[in-house]
Amino acid sequence: MGTLWAGGIANPINIRWAAAEILASLTDSGTALMLVHETFLPVAVALRDGLECALHCIYTGAGAPPTGMTSYETLLAQAPEVDDAYRHGDDPALLLYTGGTTGRPKGVVFSHTNMASAAFAMRLASGTGDVYLHAAPMFHMGDIQMMFAHFLGGGTHVALPAFDPLKAIMMIGRERVSDILLAPTMLNMIISHPEFPNYDLSSLSQLFYGTSPIITEALLDRAIKAFPSAAFVQGFGIT
Repeated sequence: MGTLWAGGIANPINIRWAAAEILASLTDSGTALMLVHETFLPVAVALRDGLECALHCIYTGAGAPPTGMTSYETLLAQAPEVDDAYRHGDDPALLLYTGGTTGRPKGVVFSHTNMASAAFAMRLASGTGDVYLHAAPMFHMGDIQMMFAHFLGGGTHVALPAFDPLKAIMMIGRERVSDILLAPTMLNMIISHPEFPNYDLSSLSQLFYGTSPIITEALLDRAIKAFPSAAFVQGFGIT
């Protein structure tokens, strides 16, 4: 949100890519600024050394920043307030790369109007609840779109660093999650987990699924029985 406020274009990196694939996307997009968590520090160092263009890295992890990187916390403490750059309409907001199923991933530009209108449409078509669990990866349009829709609705965001079926189950119960987005494989892992019956998941009122079709009716039937209070909403890929 800070990137958009400042007039920048957000380019979320697919953490499942190999370093060479990430390098290709950074070069293709001309990315100039990268936020780096300590988990991905080795990859970030290799990327920075392999890039021909300048890439300024901001370190968001614990402790002092590595050589050549700037501390996020230090920047935050020293930064003056800035006015909204007021990017809007057809101004680019996001750059997302396709799955690359028919060749190299291609960068797809989404405008501010794209994101705003899609968020409004999602709220009008299906509504959004009070608490959304980020179980899907945040570099994927599915989760990004859910994020915008819940920001628009004043919702609460609960995040998992990476998907884990038991942690997702526990989080739904503990935080009284109302909305979640899952790929069918993730949904199957949750309802098949031996601990699933031991948690109260009645707070879940909407379950969005997508990224791939639910191949068998049996899985969908099982899921509907497992979450009797939830409406099921299928999404279709747009990147």
